[in-house]
Amino acid sequence: MRRKVLLVMRRDVLQSRRDRTLLGLGVAFLLLTAVTAFVQQLLHSPYAPPLTTDETIFAGGSLLSILGPLVVLVATYGAVLNERASGAVRFTLGLPVSRATVYAGKYLGRIGIVLGTAIVGFAVATAVVLLTYPTVYLGQYLLFVAVTLLYAAIWVGFGLSISGTFSSVTRGVAALVGVFVVFRLGWMGVQMVGLRLADASVYRDTPAWYFLLGRLNPMNAYVRVSNELMVEPERYHPLLTHPGNVETVWVSAEFSFAVLVVWAVVAPLFGYVRFGRADLD
Repeated sequence: MRRKVLLVMRRDVLQSRRDRTLLGLGVAFLLLTAVTAFVQQLLHSPYAPPLTTDETIFAGGSLLSILGPLVVLVATYGAVLNERASGAVRFTLGLPVSRATVYAGKYLGRIGIVLGTAIVGFAVATAVVLLTYPTVYLGQYLLFVAVTLLYAAIWVGFGLSISGTFSSVTRGVAALVGVFVVFRLGWMGVQMVGLRLADASVYRDTPAWYFLLGRLNPMNAYVRVSNELMVEPERYHPLLTHPGNVETVWVSAEFSFAVLVVWAVVAPLFGYVRFGRADLD
């Protein structure tokens, strides 16, 4: 079975090279990592405090938290869906190859492509930082890279779940947009409605459940962990609600990291279950 999984993975990688997915991902991650680091150095005022890797984590983490999911979803949602739409998946399954083998091979192929291009982008960004930034906290920056790769793996899982669930490209694109909107805007909307219904004016500080709900969103959890990796974490990120005097595990970076790990496991498993039950006729 392992050999068949690797064959499906290799075929998927070759297909990604032909349809320019690999090139598009490479350009996107270079823009979000290396170019961001370079532009920060280029626009930095000589009268401002010296640049450190904190600025790169701050700006890069902000862009990646929002645009990274969109880039990864676009690159992965067609992995299985395109074969289902064209009918090619029935030919693949007739080799014979099980659905589990097809899904596992597609997942490994797409996660390899996404993480591989991301690593190249971060390698260039690291070179820019080391050569041009006066103060470099290399350990924190490498941890930021590792957390970002975990974050990217989550969205590969979401993309494969969409791919394994739908057989129509139109519905797949609609689901892609819907997933992004739910996590980027809808989740915050639920938090705001919750505060309104609970009459937040009676609270001296933001209630603990608000942070729990927020941290369950992988976008929010990623920004929280990234913020913790800054040498000056007291510079609380504007994309996060400051906890004030609230002391609960939900506001901790450790809880946010655990949320990311859980999402990285659950997201692709959902797609596997859906693809396993799908009617391919």
